[in-house]
Amino acid sequence: MTVLLTGSSGRLGTMLRQRLGASGWDLRLLDLVPHSPDDSETIIADVADPTALDAALADGAVEAIVHLGGQPTEAVWERIRSANFEGVYQLFEAARRAGVSRVVYASSNHAVGFTPRGDASPAAALAVAGAGRPDTLYGVSKIFGEALGRYYVERYGMTVSCLRIGTCDWTPPDHRALSTWLSPDDFTRLVDAALRTEVDYSVVWGVSANTRRWWSLEEGFAIGYRPVDDAEAFASQLTESPAFASDDLVGGGFTTTGFGIDEVRARG
Repeated sequence: MTVLLTGSSGRLGTMLRQRLGASGWDLRLLDLVPHSPDDSETIIADVADPTALDAALADGAVEAIVHLGGQPTEAVWERIRSANFEGVYQLFEAARRAGVSRVVYASSNHAVGFTPRGDASPAAALAVAGAGRPDTLYGVSKIFGEALGRYYVERYGMTVSCLRIGTCDWTPPDHRALSTWLSPDDFTRLVDAALRTEVDYSVVWGVSANTRRWWSLEEGFAIGYRPVDDAEAFASQLTESPAFASDDLVGGGFTTTGFGIDEVRARG
């Protein structure tokens, strides 16, 4: 199967490029910027540009899209609106026009960042169910993408998997990430499962099999995701940081005043 991977030059896209290819997927790459100066494979295009998206899908070879493209963190409204609202809409529309029936959408834990984590643990993990509680405009955009995906499932019969990604990094960067880490290999396993699942619409946590995880793996199990890695393997390398009130919320630091609309705009 040929898969269009948007945002292929970004951090998460870089993780997936070789790993998904090794899993047998034929990748077509698209991003605003090349992966490297001598990159001749990547289609240089904006996901908010319908003409460019139509061209990327014109030959009919693409059967699925993994959408990582867009604004990857909080930013001013204009940037969020263009990349994460307009861009996601144009992506789904291009898929519909081209007859591409499967989209894997990179959502985020920040879609529910104001959710209290309470005493969550693997034995009493936070499920996906419930209304969105976004912690930023970025989080709002992810709720929009999830809802738009549901619309295309109900209206046009597409298959859409929304991945609420945790702390996806090569290793857990801090003590908090011992709970929220998603390893690159497990990220690939999650995307691979989403590309194969017969479940028409799903929202799943993007998290590894961490000993200290807060988030449920049941939704991931339902689409065939089987994580292997555990952040606990890195625990001895990390020092526990001072406790903050924001630690009690899923979104952590994104829930603090520094991520308000005025504060973000002031930083430019």
